[in-house]
Amino acid sequence: MTGGPHLSTPGEAVAQRSSALLLSVAVMGAGGLAFNAIAAHLVNAEDLGVQASLFFWVTLVNQLTSMGLPVAVSRLSRYSHTPSERPLLIWAFLYTTASSVAGTALFFALAGERLRPEVRDALGVWGGTAAFLVIAGTVVGFSLALLVEIRLMAIGLGKWVVVRSVVVNLARCGLLMVPSLRREPLMLLVLNAGINAVSGVVGAAVLARWSRREPHGPLMPLPNDLGPELRFATVNWLGTIALLGAQFGFPVIADITPAQNAAFYLAWQVMAMVFVVPVTVGHVVVAEASRHPERGSRAPFMKGLILSGGITGVAAAASFVLAEPVTRLVFGSKYSSTAEVLPIVLAAAVPWCVTSLLLSRARADGDGVATVLITSIYGVIVLTIAALFTRNDPMRSANAWLVANVLAAAVALGASTLRRVALLHSLAS
Repeated sequence: MTGGPHLSTPGEAVAQRSSALLLSVAVMGAGGLAFNAIAAHLVNAEDLGVQASLFFWVTLVNQLTSMGLPVAVSRLSRYSHTPSERPLLIWAFLYTTASSVAGTALFFALAGERLRPEVRDALGVWGGTAAFLVIAGTVVGFSLALLVEIRLMAIGLGKWVVVRSVVVNLARCGLLMVPSLRREPLMLLVLNAGINAVSGVVGAAVLARWSRREPHGPLMPLPNDLGPELRFATVNWLGTIALLGAQFGFPVIADITPAQNAAFYLAWQVMAMVFVVPVTVGHVVVAEASRHPERGSRAPFMKGLILSGGITGVAAAASFVLAEPVTRLVFGSKYSSTAEVLPIVLAAAVPWCVTSLLLSRARADGDGVATVLITSIYGVIVLTIAALFTRNDPMRSANAWLVANVLAAAVALGASTLRRVALLHSLAS
């Protein structure tokens, strides 16, 4: 037998193709932990908290302007070695760039009064134009980085995903040691998020250039396949607003003081590293189900659920024992409240696995109704609980986060089960 390794089942492929992205997640998580640990010792809590607020806002804008394109790029496996393959990827890059800039403009136009005075002051230090360029560039780069990682995974070049993660983290941790580069919150944001964003821009340019070696058609006129893929992406974008918009909107709604926010942010960053595991596995589920549509989505879904559930469950269980000593060792005694918050927010990762993989299965099946159901349920529950129970209290916010995810997973599982029963009944009749 010649060529690459044979992937006998979609379930096996999920485990194999997830490994590079999961390793990248681990590297980015460890790098983020290292960056935040260094910053916690070198920067005062107020500045770290303001940077955290900016980071939450940037991530929220990024999620709301993704336009569902990560899921669409996951599906590009169906166009492998066709003339549409490269044009669809390039249009995804162009589309996310335009939506990111537009979303940043709306953020500056509409969110000004929503920001705490300390955050507005931090943006004002560099002036309006420079602050806009920093935020817009970060949002664009974040979006491109995710699209590049998903595409590299799909074409079997996952090792470069890991390489990018290593380079980004070495660079941002190294530059943080330079005193002049950490003297203000916006500069901290540039180090924490901007370097990752730059890697996304570079990665998109390299991938666009590299993909010219494959058969491809012109960018203009638009490929015939672009319309259906953008419609599919739009359905998932609407879901993203409810799903990830709720996740990253939660700390914004919590609206705690900068000093409190620094401690909450450190716990949230650790949690985000774990929360991205089922999302990463879910992208592989979509890609593998698209690669083997005749086999259905059950095998990759179950493999993905077991894999992501196992990882998040172990992390959550360990945090109840290790949160306090690890927090004191890594971040210092002034962030003791981080140890109280961390096990609670990490426990929410287990029900989140159920919600996330149910959504991936719906996307793999092309079931727009199920996609809207799951995302709408999640968004409504999380944002409602956030609005009612979180304000100005880190522990109350953490408990609300756990309750919201448990409730959302239970309702989403019930709705998904009813949806599949209805579809099977309609097919039988």
